[in-house]
This record gives sequence, structure tokens and C-alpha cells, in this order.
Amino acid sequence: MSGSMSCSPASHATMTLSRRMPSAVRPSRDLFKPGGRSELMARISGKGNKSTELVLATELMKRKITGWRRHVDLPGRPDFTFQREKLCIFVHGCFWHGCPRCYRAPSTNVLFWKKKVIGNQRRDRRVSKALRRSGYMVVTIWECQLRGASRPRALRRIPSALGRRSRMVALGPNSSR
Repeated sequence: MSGSMSCSPASHATMTLSRRMPSAVRPSRDLFKPGGRSELMARISGKGNKSTELVLATELMKRKITGWRRHVDLPGRPDFTFQREKLCIFVHGCFWHGCPRCYRAPSTNVLFWKKKVIGNQRRDRRVSKALRRSGYMVVTIWECQLRGASRPRALRRIPSALGRRSRMVALGPNSSR
């Protein structure tokens, strides 16, 4: 070793470890204090489920289904709301909301993701219940239902729900049919 650089056994072990391990495996140092990373991430606001929402918006326009608004200020900020018919549509991402058909839990940080998805599902139930108590009908469409052969079936649910709601509005709440 050169005279100006001293090398302790600990730093030698780290340098040796760094040279042998690929960068993807090497432990990285976090530049933030323990609470700092969480605070920073909390400031990042979600942008929504844009691609699947846009698929549904395009399909609604293509089928000439009108009267909907996006992200109305209601509990849970529904993706699509038909205010006159009191119908809310949520487009759930399969990963984030734990689709019963195709959700696969990540193999890393398992406890975190389990708590995250369960929390999202609980919030979804709470929001749906609050909307129903306010007189809204709630329809949930999963991301996977907007792909491939299941798309037409998922999209048929909307006019069907609108038809039920518009009949209920026309007849009045106390009418039976």
C-alpha cells in the first residue's frame, strides 16, 4: 500500500466486496434520514390510472354514451360519474386494488405490499358504502376486464346500470315495477 493512503481492514473488506458484487446487488446508501424518505414520497401525488381510464373514456365516446364527468368531487373521487343518474364508475388497477382474478403479490417486501393492497381494498369498500348511502350506484371495472375478449362484457354493464338508474329516476324512489 502507498504511504499516503491507509487502508483499514473494514474499508478493505468494503472495497473488495464492491468489486466482486454487481452494482444491482450492492447495498446502496440512502441519502435521507429514516423519516425523510417517507416524507418525500408522501409529497408525490398520484396521477391516477390514466391508461385504463382513457380506454374506458374512448369506449364511452365511441358508443355515444354521454352525460359523464371525470373525477367529480365525491367520496373516493370516482373515475367517471353520471350525476343525473347518480352512477359512479371506478376503474381499478389490478395490482393496486388486488384483482380477485389476476392479482399476483410481489415476491419482495411482501408484508408492505400485503398491507398496502388490503388497505386499498378496505378504502374501496368504505367509499362504495358512502356513495351508496348518498344514493349513488357504484360500478367497478377492473383493468383486466378492459383487455381482450372481456372488454365488451365489461362495457355492457354501463348502459345496463344507466338503464336501471334512469328508470328509477323516471319512476321515482317510491315506485315499484
